[in-house]
Amino acid sequence: MTLRHLKIFTEVCRTGSITRAAENLYMAQPAVSVAIAELERNYGIQLFERINKRLVITEIGRRMYDEASLVLNAFSAFEEHAKRESSHEKLRLGSSLTVGKYMIPRIAADITHAFPDVQISIKIHQTRLIEEMVLRGELDFALIESGASGEALTEIPFYEDRLVAVCAKDYPAADELSAKELAGHRFFLREKGSAARDYFDQYCAREKIRIEPAVESVSTQAIIQCLTGLGGISILSYHIVKAFLSDGTLRQIRIENADFTRTYNVIMRNNKRLTAAQKQILQLCLKSAELFK
Repeated sequence: MTLRHLKIFTEVCRTGSITRAAENLYMAQPAVSVAIAELERNYGIQLFERINKRLVITEIGRRMYDEASLVLNAFSAFEEHAKRESSHEKLRLGSSLTVGKYMIPRIAADITHAFPDVQISIKIHQTRLIEEMVLRGELDFALIESGASGEALTEIPFYEDRLVAVCAKDYPAADELSAKELAGHRFFLREKGSAARDYFDQYCAREKIRIEPAVESVSTQAIIQCLTGLGGISILSYHIVKAFLSDGTLRQIRIENADFTRTYNVIMRNNKRLTAAQKQILQLCLKSAELFK
């Protein structure tokens, strides 16, 4: 038995006629008769009987009509719900703080313009928190300024940046410092768990130096204000500080044996299956990121 059988059966019950049921269903009359006969034969019951050339539903047929109507109504509700869901595609996008501030506004605008029917939710947190949300399945994919920290995540590179040591233009520090010389300066750093902080902490561990920051902040703007107001050194994205370097507000310090080149990545769970629309949006994100180079 199929839904087709149930639709034919209920239409015959409703119209009281195989001929009218066939017309309403745009079917040939014999096909309707065959479907009713198949139902009766498969279940060993009589759904209709003819009395004075009239088609009359039996008591069993009446009870089966009630059950069939419930099934068809449930299926119709399922179809309507599925259509509503498919017409409102959802995307749960995440980003680290730096990407969120400097890239996501443009990327989100591009997505909204290209996919106006897609419902987008965006979570912006420090890199490690975003990774955890991706791993828990709370985000479809995310854009971060580092590589994935675990093997359970797939990464797609989309942008290359470098971290640079910067200070106020008049801060009393040489243009190049060794690792040991860094320890004698005041530092304003991003918070632990951020990609920029991870890179610098790894450098300090490798060079066997200990840096205790005077200020830790999630705000790059606050760190720049500390540099110009209090005096000290910070490690920040060149993309963020290049305007301040160009206008002379900040100057760059070279650090001995330091290579802070880093690759921004889209990350998602290894077993994540994106919908067709989400795959298109992912490609749009990668294309939009090209504009920042």
